[in-house]
Amino acid sequence: MENLSRFYVQLDNRTEKYKGLAQKAALNHRFRNETGHNWEIFADVKDVDSKAQVMVQAADVLAGCVAWVWNRQYDNEIVDPERTAFAELIANHANLRPSPDAQLDGIKRRHFLNFGYPTLRFQETKGFTIWKMSFRLAEESEAKAEARKIYARYGSAATLSEVGKDYQIGAICFECGRSKVDILANIAHRTLKEKYRPTCSECRRKGYLLFRKHRPSPA
Repeated sequence: MENLSRFYVQLDNRTEKYKGLAQKAALNHRFRNETGHNWEIFADVKDVDSKAQVMVQAADVLAGCVAWVWNRQYDNEIVDPERTAFAELIANHANLRPSPDAQLDGIKRRHFLNFGYPTLRFQETKGFTIWKMSFRLAEESEAKAEARKIYARYGSAATLSEVGKDYQIGAICFECGRSKVDILANIAHRTLKEKYRPTCSECRRKGYLLFRKHRPSPA
């Protein structure tokens, strides 16, 4: 990850306060705080004049639309009709192919809600691509390995209720960081053969079960 991921950024030189070097330091500082990775993913941040850079203007518009949808700002109590109309206009021109997840959610082609889904690799043929980067792949791998190790101690016909006698079963979503300490009451009937993964109530992505050994009762 460290050897492959680097950002080379061009930012609009709007004020004297936010210069490239300061922005680079701030972005890398936030990256380290949010991910725990102690390296600089932002390799270079340059100041440019957007009035003379058409691509910077285009990137600003597209990134703004994606952020507006990704952060679900259209759900605010007070929604600016002009912003919604603008997002609809950009989505119409972008003509993104709905991802399988978008199709399951009933989202049609040319709808602005398509900006809220990562572009699949086989769709990266023209236009622009929406990436969703994960810096918690190692934690996901650990969660998978732990589940396999625990399930191996029981038969595939066993239920999570049986596992719950030995472990406290929680859930975590590595997409948005949401977690719950104990969800056994809702999933006790499921068998290990199902390889059940909980759906996050926040971002609706598939999460992982977490297992914590019960502490012995005090004598």
